[in-house]
Amino acid sequence: HSFPVYLQNAHGGQSILYAYLILPGILLFGLNTYTVRLPMAILSSLGVIPLYDMLKRTSKKQQIFTSVLYIISPVIISLGRMGIDCNIMIPLTILMLHQIDKAISTGENKYFISGAVLCVTELYSYALAYLIIPIFLILLLIILIYTKKITKTQFILVAIIIILGGFPLLLNILTQYVIKKNWTFGFVDFWVLHRNTQSELTDYSAKAILEFIQNSIYTSHLLLIDNRDCSAPYGRFYSNFYIISIPFILYGFF
Repeated sequence: HSFPVYLQNAHGGQSILYAYLILPGILLFGLNTYTVRLPMAILSSLGVIPLYDMLKRTSKKQQIFTSVLYIISPVIISLGRMGIDCNIMIPLTILMLHQIDKAISTGENKYFISGAVLCVTELYSYALAYLIIPIFLILLLIILIYTKKITKTQFILVAIIIILGGFPLLLNILTQYVIKKNWTFGFVDFWVLHRNTQSELTDYSAKAILEFIQNSIYTSHLLLIDNRDCSAPYGRFYSNFYIISIPFILYGFF
């Protein structure tokens, strides 16, 4: 397929961004464990830099303390060790928020543009972003317009980037539920995915909602106790959770 926007894998579906990020390493060094893991290791490690910069308006002690928590966090360490498509959403979110913070604080067009580009990029990192990013952007733009922190030109720039960047993903969803056949738009191929993959993109059935509730209960169990008796399929086989993380999670909320 030519320049796909969503992949089919053995289980069902997979977001495309991480696959593109590992291609340069594979071309240079071949397909191996290191080339697959390297982009995630780099991004998770570099995440502390924009985080530290965003905390400039706080005290120096707060800057250092929060940055150290990020560096030693078992979650970040675990994410950086695994070359999985969904993991890339966390460091991308930090980069995106950093650029949005710079845009609001400086009012410069270049930061609004880079922030919008990173929002679009995050859409290709994980299907969960399809829900989170639009809601986040709508609320953010409403606040910025109300507080007069964004000009008409900046709003138009952001809107154009988001619409054009997200358009291929919209076509992909239309392919699954409306067009229902393989086709090509420009240099991008779209094809009908297996049903379980489609449900990852947009499934709001009663069964999907029930599974969401069950997974939320399993996740709560995982967070509050551990994963030894957790019956969530992903948590039980793939998750690493450390009890010592709980105080840091609580600290993050406050």
